[in-house]
Amino acid sequence: LAATCYVNDVLPDGGAFGHDCLGLTRKLWALGFPVGPSSGLNFAASLQVLDYLGPGAQVTTVFPDRMERYFSHKVFEEIRAQS
Repeated sequence: LAATCYVNDVLPDGGAFGHDCLGLTRKLWALGFPVGPSSGLNFAASLQVLDYLGPGAQVTTVFPDRMERYFSHKVFEEIRAQS
């Protein structure tokens, strides 16, 4: 049995994310996912939806970007500073 829920239904204000989206992007890199900040934002939203739905819920998201198009983005500032 599957149910579809939309973020606007769960987070009507558009989601005031308590998660650091850039930090989540870096954690995704550490797990081997070469994604960009939009994916970190999607992951943060899915964590909020999961928290809203409660124990036993399963949430699926899509990582819509790759990291190479964001090399000039602030998510890479620490890496550029080390080079």
